[in-house]
Amino acid sequence: LYHLNATTASLQDVKAVISDVDTMLAPNGVLLYLDEIQYFNKKQQQSLLEFIENGKITLIASTTENPYFTIFNAILSRSTVFEFKALTAEDILPAVERGFRLMGEELEVDIRCEPGVAEKPAAASGGDVRKALNAVELLVNAARCPGTEACPSPWRTPGWWPNGPPCGMTGTGTITTTSPPLS
Repeated sequence: LYHLNATTASLQDVKAVISDVDTMLAPNGVLLYLDEIQYFNKKQQQSLLEFIENGKITLIASTTENPYFTIFNAILSRSTVFEFKALTAEDILPAVERGFRLMGEELEVDIRCEPGVAEKPAAASGGDVRKALNAVELLVNAARCPGTEACPSPWRTPGWWPNGPPCGMTGTGTITTTSPPLS
């Protein structure tokens, strides 16, 4: 499996992948994941075409743009395009709840949300689970501790939350985190 991001990859990177075709590393071809393919110019996309046609490269590409306008037609004609639709807030809610639970486990704190709080990032994410989970992480890390500016990031501060529990964030709802007992 090879992974390239078209925002930073060059024709040399493509040639490096192609050079591994039919070697002991990839005797039956390679699987190439190309993220943000719309940033590859026509020449870069054409360099893959011969190997896509003969099956030596299996290309999986992703784009945030309309592929019918940004991907070279010869590649499109040899591809199957899958469109991912935006999810509903109800579809995203289990991921948000799991995100709060996993953040609590990772940070070794008890995270409790007031009713309706978990629904906010799910509804505000525009159908994108990644955005909702980024919001969960920001909410948990931005939880305010009484008497301090903000709770320090646990991965940067040993013995974090020295001011003790509880911590919370107020606004449209409250997220309360309780740190482990201080020893």
